[in-house]
Amino acid sequence: MRKLIIQEFVSVDGFVADRNKTTAFFDSNPLIDADVNQELLKFIHTLDTIVLGRNTYEMFVDFWPNTSNEEQIVADDLNRLPKFVFSKSLQEVHWGTWDNAILVSSDAIDYVKELKADHGKDIVVWGSISLTQSLLRAGLVDQIRLFICPIAIGQGYHLFPDEFDLFSLHLEQSISYKNGVVQLVYTI
Repeated sequence: MRKLIIQEFVSVDGFVADRNKTTAFFDSNPLIDADVNQELLKFIHTLDTIVLGRNTYEMFVDFWPNTSNEEQIVADDLNRLPKFVFSKSLQEVHWGTWDNAILVSSDAIDYVKELKADHGKDIVVWGSISLTQSLLRAGLVDQIRLFICPIAIGQGYHLFPDEFDLFSLHLEQSISYKNGVVQLVYTI
């Protein structure tokens, strides 16, 4: 069975998105340096599926399909992967000239269960707070990879659902980077 992996950038005070539900807190800072990008590229090679919610899809589709490896070392590999976009409000999805975005308007939990049961490499969910929280509630997440950024933003959106009273994780790996970012990899 394939693993479902959540990967998020997180502020040091625990937020995966700012109060405007954006990730500007790390986009506008030089936190994603060559070392972090090399780690992301290595991780992308373990995947063959990307899962996105509507908001993250809308943020990503304006940038990634139009970006090449000359600008972002992970661009071509990220763009090649199939993307399943979960939304009940979108009518269609696209990914520039890559033609590998698939709109899913059916139940995300059932669909992700089918994806996990299929053969292949692992599946990643990037951003997509509401979808991620639904997948956590359903017990479908196998691993959580957090890039802790040395920035405090004071207010925003958390990764874990508010109703979680206690959620135990097992630290599998930790990596610190020169720029102050720390990656923590947890299994559930």
